[in-house]
Amino acid sequence: MFRKKLQPLLLVFGLVTSLLFLAACGAGGDTPANSSGEPKWYISFSGGTNSSSINNIMIYGLDGTAKGKALNESSLPAGVTLREVRGFTFGPDANLYVVNAYKDYSQVLQFKGQLDANGQYDFSKVFVQHSAGLNPGLDHPLSAVFSSDGNLYLSSQDTDVVSRYYGPKSTTFEPAQPMKLPSALLGVGNFYPGTFVPSSTQMQNGLKAVQDAAFGPDGNLYVADRDDNSIKKYDGQTATYLGKIVSDKLIQPAHLLFSPAGDYLYIGSSGRDAVPRYNLKTGQTEDFITPKSGGLSSPSGLAFGPDKYLYVASRLTNQILRYDAATGKPDQKPFIDGLKDNPEFLILVNN
Repeated sequence: MFRKKLQPLLLVFGLVTSLLFLAACGAGGDTPANSSGEPKWYISFSGGTNSSSINNIMIYGLDGTAKGKALNESSLPAGVTLREVRGFTFGPDANLYVVNAYKDYSQVLQFKGQLDANGQYDFSKVFVQHSAGLNPGLDHPLSAVFSSDGNLYLSSQDTDVVSRYYGPKSTTFEPAQPMKLPSALLGVGNFYPGTFVPSSTQMQNGLKAVQDAAFGPDGNLYVADRDDNSIKKYDGQTATYLGKIVSDKLIQPAHLLFSPAGDYLYIGSSGRDAVPRYNLKTGQTEDFITPKSGGLSSPSGLAFGPDKYLYVASRLTNQILRYDAATGKPDQKPFIDGLKDNPEFLILVNN
């Protein structure tokens, strides 16, 4: 995640819903996911080829018990391999969309939203993928988020752009095709097909090192720019640059999470091992989780639980930690400890 060239709070109430907020961890065996109706934690990992690498989404119960793999690997066709799974989200069609980040793949895979008999999600198709000729902007993707109108936005670390694609329910244009440039980019340069936010090498106020992207309650797109130590804001329709959030508390920001009430933006400040929050009403930034509190090291995925806790993936300690959602005080012990791989994205799903 922190290599520029190699690297939502999503709360889903039922498989027939789309996402509410965008906001990642766990070891586990090959046992199928628990198909009961209780909420579960879904976590992605760094992945790779080491013996400890987890190239799947793992499921955990509300008590932190491992439930197995979410994605049915046996349903993958020849030529499709899970590698460095990153962001994932349920789409407006209730299917599960998974970022396959390994740079030689650079894909978003669609899995059926209904669990199979073993409590896993079966592969459906490759929804969108990198193409040197047709889709070069999608290169080593990280995060995925659907807009309110059902289109898909992806951040890519090797091109430092946010691209958008027609969503799965599009009737005016073919789903998964790069969308036309927004009005802010028309006539001002040459951009990759589907570009919504360009890189800083293509346009002033573009992105230096893109990380997570999330739509705010105001309908605008907020993007973590790691190397600029800022969160940049763009009009959700036109992509017009609206300024940026800067603070001495934002060092190498990575993951983003809006509070359920829409009054705060929580930011994983990986360079400080902290989680500051930005008040959308006052414009002030304060530390919510102070540096290294509870053993936090390189925060990644963020999500609110059903128990008045904020859950944070501590990437470099292979843990999921939790903090009082009102005070930021850490729980006495890790929620999940001893993970075999670095946790990345984290969401809570109700099956």
